[in-house]
Amino acid sequence: MTMKRTLLVGLLAFAQFSSTLAVAQVYQWKDAQGRTVVSDTPPPRNAKASRSVDAAPAATGDASASTPAATMSERDQEFRKRQQANREKAEKEAKEQAAAAEDKAACDRMRRQLAGLESGQRMATVDENGERRVLEDADRKRESDRLRNQISERCK
Repeated sequence: MTMKRTLLVGLLAFAQFSSTLAVAQVYQWKDAQGRTVVSDTPPPRNAKASRSVDAAPAATGDASASTPAATMSERDQEFRKRQQANREKAEKEAKEQAAAAEDKAACDRMRRQLAGLESGQRMATVDENGERRVLEDADRKRESDRLRNQISERCK
């Protein structure tokens, strides 16, 4: 009988010890009806008087035994923050590269248009009625000046 009792007490002590190591964070808050709620999930945003409760120390009485769980939790949180920061950095770099490629393409188009205007060959545009209109010298000069200004401002 004492052997069974000793085994049962040992199993219970082991179960209690292992369950305290599994608890990483405990939250306590008041719900909408004013009842106190204790849970391992964070409280909702509309919770009243919420607070974080430290997990109970390990059954061995050693205060440092609960530290590894908190450290692992902190490490996990820091790791997730670094992952998020790396994702945001990669997205930002991708957007910057796409914008730079778009600017380069626009500059190349403007330079080709300017070269065409300065070549002296006959050029035409389509007016609002859909009819072709040949560029006169004054129009060609105005368009060339406009393109030069845009190139000097946008293209480095």
